[in-house]
Amino acid sequence: MIIRDGTINELEAFRATARRKIPRKTKAEKVAWNALSQRVDDAIAPIREIAQDWFGFPEDLERTRGSFRGMTTRDIYTKAAHFTLVKEMLPPGPIVLTTEQEATLPAILPHIFHDEVKANRFTWLAMTFNKKATKPERLGKVKKYRKDRRTFHEAGLYDGRFDLDMDAETITRAFIAEKMESATRGEDGKKIPFPISNYRNSIFPALWVKSPSQASGEIDKVVGFPLANPWLRYGLKKLRFDTDVSLLDDEIREEIAAHIYKATLQGASTFMNSLRERISMADRAGSGGARMGGTFIQGAIFNPKTLVSLLNIYRVHYNFFEPRPYASPYDDGESFSRPKMRVRPLEFPGTDDLIEVPHRSRRRPEKKTPAMRLGVDAYVRRKSGATEVPNLYRILYRPWLYANTKVGAKLDRSWSKPS
Repeated sequence: MIIRDGTINELEAFRATARRKIPRKTKAEKVAWNALSQRVDDAIAPIREIAQDWFGFPEDLERTRGSFRGMTTRDIYTKAAHFTLVKEMLPPGPIVLTTEQEATLPAILPHIFHDEVKANRFTWLAMTFNKKATKPERLGKVKKYRKDRRTFHEAGLYDGRFDLDMDAETITRAFIAEKMESATRGEDGKKIPFPISNYRNSIFPALWVKSPSQASGEIDKVVGFPLANPWLRYGLKKLRFDTDVSLLDDEIREEIAAHIYKATLQGASTFMNSLRERISMADRAGSGGARMGGTFIQGAIFNPKTLVSLLNIYRVHYNFFEPRPYASPYDDGESFSRPKMRVRPLEFPGTDDLIEVPHRSRRRPEKKTPAMRLGVDAYVRRKSGATEVPNLYRILYRPWLYANTKVGAKLDRSWSKPS
C-alpha cells in the first residue's frame, strides 16, 4: 500500500459513513447529499492525478481499508527518513557509513549526503559476508587466518618491515593489502560482477574486494566502495570488476586495505544483541521455541517517544557506565601473553662498566567502555593549569531533543554548541 491509499481510503470511508447517517428523503436532503458526494470526488481526483500522471503509479480501483491515523509507506521512504535523521543528529565532521548490500540504498544515499560528498566528508562502504557459515567452518577459517597472520607478522619482523612496538591495526592492514583479492561471481569459469544489480551503476566502482581477514564473526567478507574519497573513487572507476588487485600501486592498495579494515558491522551488531538480551521490551515478537512459548511484547514499545527514550538511556549506559573486557577482533591472541621482562644497561660513572637494570614497564589503564576507547577520559590541560574534560555535546548527539522531552530542553540551555 502506498501513501495515496491512506488518503483515498479515508475519503471513501467518510462517504460510506455519511451515506448511512445522512437522511435523503426530501429533495433538499438529496441535493445536499449529492453536493457532499461530489466534494469527495473532487478531493480524490487530484490525488489520483498526482499518483497516476506524475509518479506513474498504476490505477487501483479495489476497495481497501487501512489505518486512518497513520499510513503504510514503502521501505525506501522509511530508510530515507532514517538516514536523514542520522545526518541531522551527527555533529559536523567526516562520516564513514558501513552498510550491507541493501537494494534501496544506491537510490537514496547519494542524494541525502550530497553536500557531504561534494565536500569530501562522506565515505560509504558496502559489505557482505557469509551468514550461513556453520560453527566448525567459522572456527576453521578463524584458526587459519590467525596462523597466516602470525606467519606474516614474523616474516615482517625478520625482514625489517615491522618492529616490536607496531600496533595490531597496522599489521592487519598490511596483511589485508598483501593478501586481498578481487571478488567475482559466476560458474564454469565465467566471471560476472560480484554486487547485485542495484550497485552495478556507472557512478559506482565495479571492483569489489575479498578480505583475507576472518574476524568479528564476518567470515569471507567482501567490501565495495560506492562512495569513497574522490581520489580513490575516480581511480577505481577506471578498473574492471575482475582486476588483479596485486598489480595496483602500493598507495591504492594501502588505501583499499584501510577501508576494508574499517568496514565492519561488529559495533552495531554487538549493541543490538546486547539490547535484545538485556531489555525484554526490545526482544523480537514471537520469538521462543515450542517449550517456552511465544513472547509477549508490550504495546508501549511501538510508541516512538517511548522507544527513543529507552534507547537513549540504554545507549548512554552501554557506552559510558558498563565496564566490559575488550580486545580488538583482529588480535591473534599474542597481546594476551605476558611480556618478557626487558633490561637496559646503566653505565657506572667514571667507568665503562655497564650494570643491567630491569626496565620498569608502565601499566596502561584498561579502557573497558567504548567512551574510554574513543578518548572521553583524555583530559586536556590548558595553559592556565586547569584540566578540561571532552565536550559531551559532540559525543551524545542529543537525539532526545527530537522527542520533545523536558530534559532535552534543559540540557540544550545548559550546553553551548561548539563553534
